[in-house]
Amino acid sequence: MIALPGAPEQPRYNPVDGFIYQTVPSTGVVVIDPDAAGTGAIVKTIPASDCGPQGNDIDPVTNIALLACTGGTTLKGAEVMSLADGKVLAFWPNTQVTDVLYFNRNNRRWYTGSGLSTYNGGNCPSTNTGTVFPVLGVYAAQPVGSADNPIFVGAQCSGRSGRIAGVDPIGNNVYVPTAQYPADPSSNATGQTGILVFNDAAPQRGERQSRLHRHADWRSNDRRISAVGQQRQDSVAWQDRVGSCSACDGYEFR
Repeated sequence: MIALPGAPEQPRYNPVDGFIYQTVPSTGVVVIDPDAAGTGAIVKTIPASDCGPQGNDIDPVTNIALLACTGGTTLKGAEVMSLADGKVLAFWPNTQVTDVLYFNRNNRRWYTGSGLSTYNGGNCPSTNTGTVFPVLGVYAAQPVGSADNPIFVGAQCSGRSGRIAGVDPIGNNVYVPTAQYPADPSSNATGQTGILVFNDAAPQRGERQSRLHRHADWRSNDRRISAVGQQRQDSVAWQDRVGSCSACDGYEFR
């Protein structure tokens, strides 16, 4: 057994350095060498108690991790961290309270199940609490060789308690279990319990990645993300300077 400094959340293996990156909200990111001491040992701790990281996944091409800041002292949202030196490269408040997120190595995007986000993008319904708006968040790694940071692409309306996202990297489908879809601000007993299935038609590995940049027009390029098998939802347009976010990239999904 490898003793940890607090209750663990999501572990991820990094093929770049061969280490396991384990989020511990009260501490930060605990780095484990699985080959040390026979069964593994902690080799480093990256402090991030202000973030309180829970969800966590790694882009091995750029050696960058997206962390869901959920249980932190000050930050609520998501941040990207360089695993080479532990430096925080960017932070966004748009997708909040994420238990599990996933990086799709096929299209090089992260997906966050953000079931208690306080940002609605102007279109998503709240739960019956009236104060939280469940969304699926989407973040994109930059093309190979780029010196730019990852970007916040946008979000799509999700369902109540949708705090987990799983990904099929072959079909680029995203799965979010939910207790109620669609969310209903007047009742928690309406709608349907089940698993939402989203499909992201973003460029895959080997395709041109230029459409990921800031001035891409998602409507004219017909890049869509929508719930499969459900009535199409209204798009969520995240604008620049949403709330306290002064560097959010504005994109629109349909």
